[in-house]
Amino acid sequence: MYPPGLSRFEILPNELKLLIINHIDTRSQAFLARVSKTIHPVVEEVLYKLVWIEKPNTTMIVFPIASFVRTILSRPDLAHKVKQVTVGVSGLQVYANMDIEDLIGFNV
Repeated sequence: MYPPGLSRFEILPNELKLLIINHIDTRSQAFLARVSKTIHPVVEEVLYKLVWIEKPNTTMIVFPIASFVRTILSRPDLAHKVKQVTVGVSGLQVYANMDIEDLIGFNV
């Protein structure tokens, strides 16, 4: 029998959840993060590992970048999970593969 209120997926060990989550697309991962409080932190670990921000022009790219930086500044636990940030504008991609401390300018 399963614990009340938890799905079969939620009772899996986090290692198995991560294996499954890594095989679905980013949009589905974002939706999955909203399913329950027990799944959310596991999905966050995957979502923040490789961050991709892309918009058609420089005007539209500012808000998502600001939102990302605000999130990692307020959540140091997430900041330490980020391995790579990719920003793309109108087909021009700038790759930032650095420590999160270098990206935001100070130690978190």
